[in-house]
Amino acid sequence: MSEPDEHHPHDQSTEPSQAIPLASATSSAASDPIPPTQDPIPPVAPFMAAEAQPGGKIIEAAQQKKSGFTFLMVGIGAFALILIVLLFISKPKANPDNPSTDLGPGVFAAAGLRGHLVAKWIGTAQDGKAHYQLRIEPIEPQMLSGFAFVTAKPPTPLSVKLRVLDQTGFALCSKEVVFHYEPRTMPSASPSQSPAHKSDAARLAAEKAQSNADLQARKAAEAERERRNDTFQDQPGTDGRIDAVSAEGELPCSVDAFKRAYYWDFSTNFPTLDEQGALLTPPAGHASLERASEDARRAMAARKSAKKPVSAFFVQGDDRIVGYDQFRGKLDAEGKSFYIDRKNDEPTAAMWASNTLLIHYKCDQHATCALTVAGGLSAVHARLNE
Repeated sequence: MSEPDEHHPHDQSTEPSQAIPLASATSSAASDPIPPTQDPIPPVAPFMAAEAQPGGKIIEAAQQKKSGFTFLMVGIGAFALILIVLLFISKPKANPDNPSTDLGPGVFAAAGLRGHLVAKWIGTAQDGKAHYQLRIEPIEPQMLSGFAFVTAKPPTPLSVKLRVLDQTGFALCSKEVVFHYEPRTMPSASPSQSPAHKSDAARLAAEKAQSNADLQARKAAEAERERRNDTFQDQPGTDGRIDAVSAEGELPCSVDAFKRAYYWDFSTNFPTLDEQGALLTPPAGHASLERASEDARRAMAARKSAKKPVSAFFVQGDDRIVGYDQFRGKLDAEGKSFYIDRKNDEPTAAMWASNTLLIHYKCDQHATCALTVAGGLSAVHARLNE
């Protein structure tokens, strides 16, 4: 019979403890909270702070240097900007609006003259001046003989007065240009005879002295006239005859008036075609010369004595457009017809004709017209078909 095994009590109590795994004990220990008495993670060591401090100073110095450079560049840029603005303000500026204007042709049919005017603004808007270039020539080649004869030896003081007008026909400024004139002693009406008596000799001497005094006075007046005004210069052709005259100078237009310039016209006391023909046929030419001189003096006296201003328009009214011929530039209305002078006005004229619009026309003494419609912003420049 076997005896039961005997176990010591201490051995029984230690067996379960030996069965606990090591890993379980380790995890259990790790899950326990840190005792409050335990110190936190220590700060950076003094030697590490000492090592980081020089680097911070370098970064701070670099940042300060960068800020100073940026401030310097901003200052230079601001100074350059101010300098540019000052230069731009102080620099004289030429007038950018309408620096040169071709005002096109103008016609004075009674004298057979055709003109062309080009205007230009020279200088700044504040201190500049309007300048012009004007050319006058015969309308047709067959009119050249009379034109050349008159311009070579004008029978009287002749001139051309030009006007610059806006789109409505309002005169903005005007200029008188003169032909060079040589005053001459008029031929005596009676043949020269020896005086029969001393009284006749004294009378003839007095008349001659008076004639010489008149001639000197007319020469002085002509010199003053040419001094005050621009004078035409002769333009000879290939055959030596004067086939045109030209002039240039300043226009008394302000900058605001010059910007509104749209077209021009001119008037003149140049002999008519009939008077030119008479001058080419002596001795009737001498009589015509005397009549022209006398008529010119009377006309000048009449203009000086006239106090009531005369309107620049001799005809105006309303009419309805019925057609437009684009090849001839002819605008037909119910009562009148007009020739369009400017290419840029042709689309407007065609539109008026397609809509049979009612127009208002104003024409001056040279048949130069300004056509407008109700509500229109601008006028169409045309010539009246007479």
